[in-house]
Amino acid sequence: MGDTAENNILKEAVQLFPGLQNLDLKVTRKKEGLQLTLDHGKVTLTYEKPRDLCRGLYLAALHEKESVSIREQCPFSSFGVMIDLARNGAMRVSAIKEMIRLCAFLGYSFIGLYFEDVLEVKDEPYFGYLRGAYSKEELIEIRDYAALFGMEVRPYVETLAHVNQCFRWARYEKSRDIDDILLVEDAGTRELLDHLLSTIADIFPGSLVNIGMDEAAHVGRGRYLDTHPYTDRKTLLSRHLALVLSLCRKYGLRAQLWSDMFVSGTDEKDKRDESIPVPEDAQLICWDYYSADETHYEERLKQHLALTKNVGFAGGAFKWTGFAPRNGYSIRNGKAALEACKALGIPDVVITLWGDDGDEASAFSVLPVLYEDAAAAFGEEIEEVQKDRGFQFLTGYPLSSFLLLDAVNLEGESDIGNGSKILLYNDPLLGVYDSIVTKDLKDRYRDLAKALSSCRTGGRFDPLFTTLSLLSLVLSVKADLGVRLRKAYQDRNSLALALIGAELPELEERIRAFYQALKTQWLLENKPFGFEVQTIRLGGLLQRIRDVDDLLQDYLAGKTCRIEELEEKLLPYGGQPGEGFTIRNLEENRWYVIATPARLDS
Repeated sequence: MGDTAENNILKEAVQLFPGLQNLDLKVTRKKEGLQLTLDHGKVTLTYEKPRDLCRGLYLAALHEKESVSIREQCPFSSFGVMIDLARNGAMRVSAIKEMIRLCAFLGYSFIGLYFEDVLEVKDEPYFGYLRGAYSKEELIEIRDYAALFGMEVRPYVETLAHVNQCFRWARYEKSRDIDDILLVEDAGTRELLDHLLSTIADIFPGSLVNIGMDEAAHVGRGRYLDTHPYTDRKTLLSRHLALVLSLCRKYGLRAQLWSDMFVSGTDEKDKRDESIPVPEDAQLICWDYYSADETHYEERLKQHLALTKNVGFAGGAFKWTGFAPRNGYSIRNGKAALEACKALGIPDVVITLWGDDGDEASAFSVLPVLYEDAAAAFGEEIEEVQKDRGFQFLTGYPLSSFLLLDAVNLEGESDIGNGSKILLYNDPLLGVYDSIVTKDLKDRYRDLAKALSSCRTGGRFDPLFTTLSLLSLVLSVKADLGVRLRKAYQDRNSLALALIGAELPELEERIRAFYQALKTQWLLENKPFGFEVQTIRLGGLLQRIRDVDDLLQDYLAGKTCRIEELEEKLLPYGGQPGEGFTIRNLEENRWYVIATPARLDS
């Protein structure tokens, strides 16, 4: 790292932390991680890598008026954050730059961009069509901005499964095997992958590229069988991996891939074919973010290391199960995973920010996870008060405020439930989830709405608190609407039905307000493409509330003698009573499953 790169980092740091200008700063480079000493305005900072310099400058600014001595070392040769851009939320270049800046000063060394099809590929005009695909110029701008901090931009693509949106267009349908899986041993597939990896190499020359290859259990089970004899999955995966790696070598790219199709499961429920050998020059990434047990991660990683020594790890910052994050759950699990990675000498670690089912939650809602995981990686033990202060210094908000975002999903027996999304889209007439709705939700969401609103400071991240405060206001009425409606109807209580009907116009207004706040947040951070999904879903919810209003008006006016949906006897959700499902521990993220038991596909 030359003086120019060091000066670039110093310049960016001063813009974010003006207090650095008040310090007498001496910076040197040594192979000793990060060492920082502050004493009456004099700072001695030694760093090994650009990430150490970035983190050191942040810590120097944080402790500007103190006398402290800090020594940290991150054992991971690369330590990064991956942002999902493909689940409808293609982040604006400005927002990606903002994330790069925040992650750089926390000590991360790379930003991963998960594309699927949202990048423009030469000779593939339908690739990412109408999905907010990134141009070459946009990606170069992102790449060059990251370089100011000494950070790498790492592309994540898919070369086997998870290409479902491509199959929306006839151009790619002939190269479809089954589900969202490309047809292996197909000329069209090879041509597409050649164009894709050529584009990646043109923008990110010599880079490490994640080639996907995950969750393709049905490979060879569809169109492949129309023209080929049955071939076992292990053979097909090995052949296809060889093809993709040959294309990577052709374009001077280094490859890594997700491990789930190549490493057999660790328990009886996840037994696959025997593990499939992977060439040593391809890094195998173990992804796992569901346990708080360090031993669990050690066992998984040892299983990978028995297959190849070239192993990396991917943890997760849960923002992919609805509008609210799961920061607490992610932080707890992340600490266990990072300790396991340290113990086994895993060199490459990434924190993934997936966006399943519409990318409803902001990528910035999980900043507490990135903050805590960075501290854990660098070995920093921070008291709770100092954590709050350090987070607020970086973001302008107390850590406790961001952690309150989790509460929208309800606390309970399981930290992974996503009750808010279920309650929002639970149909008020059909009541699929009514049997597990509890009586305390109205008051709880009313109080939470106030608490979230009070977290606003006038700062950059106010839209996160506005959006989830307004969602809480919606749920203070909507959460138990179906339960109250069915009881009043079955009791033939016209007064209760009339009172419920009187709530509906206000509920509609609250849904509209939530929608507008979500739209404001979205357009601040993301391109507009993909938001139409939220318009369709929330617009459908609004119309359904109007349907309820119309039915109640007709019923109370005597125009109809029954409401057929409310005549149905509800069955307990999930089967028999007492099977353990509650609104606090249930995770169901698929909107089309939550919204209706009817078919939403063809």
